[in-house]
Amino acid sequence: MERMDFLKVEDITIPAPGNDKADNAKRINYAKYRQDFLIDWRDIVADVVDESVFERTRHLVRTFAPIGHLDDVYQTLIAAYTLVPSALSHVLPILHLWGHSGCGKSSTAKIMDVIHGGNNIINGGTITYASVRNLINHKRNLDAGGFERNCLIILDDIKAQKFVGDDALYSFLRSGYDRSTDKCTRAGEKAGEIMEFHTFSAKVLTSVEMFIDRADLSELKRRTLVIPYDRSVDEVLQDVSEFNWQDINILSVWEDEENILAFIKARKSIKASFAKDFSPQEKSIGVDIGATLITCAGYTPREVKAWWSDLLSKQRALMEVHKSPLSMLLPNYLDGMLALKVRQIPTKEIKQLLAENNITQSDELPVLMNSLGWQLKLGTRGKICWCYGEDK
Repeated sequence: MERMDFLKVEDITIPAPGNDKADNAKRINYAKYRQDFLIDWRDIVADVVDESVFERTRHLVRTFAPIGHLDDVYQTLIAAYTLVPSALSHVLPILHLWGHSGCGKSSTAKIMDVIHGGNNIINGGTITYASVRNLINHKRNLDAGGFERNCLIILDDIKAQKFVGDDALYSFLRSGYDRSTDKCTRAGEKAGEIMEFHTFSAKVLTSVEMFIDRADLSELKRRTLVIPYDRSVDEVLQDVSEFNWQDINILSVWEDEENILAFIKARKSIKASFAKDFSPQEKSIGVDIGATLITCAGYTPREVKAWWSDLLSKQRALMEVHKSPLSMLLPNYLDGMLALKVRQIPTKEIKQLLAENNITQSDELPVLMNSLGWQLKLGTRGKICWCYGEDK
């Protein structure tokens, strides 16, 4: 066997004798040699090293993720959301990367992950409330001194059923986008023990499902910004695993007190700029992202306002096009029944309607019916039916 003469003495350890032959084998620090195969991340940004931290971030994302087909408004959102300092922020919308398999959602999530130091991703099959809570606690790291790290977590390839079937996980998203509502309590292992957690952070979801338009997940709609990935990946991109991301320092921008103070000042100017043209909800979820663009990209409040207005217009158009089949069918059908002065509908008729339109009945049905003013009650013929208003 060929000798590995290139290995240095300090990289080889001879363990103490043991009963197992494997215990007596040479232990080689292969990890150290793997680093030689990797490209330093700084090589990627060498051509834009004199640009703003925002441009360097956008360059990194475009190098590793197929976002070239996305509108510039969305590319700006991805770079800004990657940079947003959650430790300085008050309200952060959930970022939903949505599209069919193979369109680049996970590639985008991976580069956002490495910019944040790695190990921020939970894959769909292993997502639970406990796993998300533990990751935030670890990454956010509120210690005894009150220090908090900027935190971004990614739920990759998640399905709507995860939220529908797990109210604790759903509540984590509902409350964790706003610092003032992010406290969650759960019973501890010991009798009478109450555990308290804080779930505020930047959050990215990737999914093939457009689920925020579902009636049973309606509370996510006003808390979420959706980026539509509508093309297959047909361009050759770099692979994040081929690079050495040690000492990645993009987010060190927030270690500079001058930038911290600039961010705080920017928040105030944006709140004033947004006051007249956006609803309270639209304003609240845009302030911290906008302040990031002012601090890191050199935007003016007026430019942020124009970009935010454009983004919201695209979001409204996207939601209109991609309503759930049930939310498109039921309102028109029920309005037609009310026009005929029908205020009680047997449940079997609704089931038949769904079957005729190839829609599977789900937990979305009662939520949507209730939101439209229909309740399950005992009808005039003594059978349970959908009743409008106070009819019974």
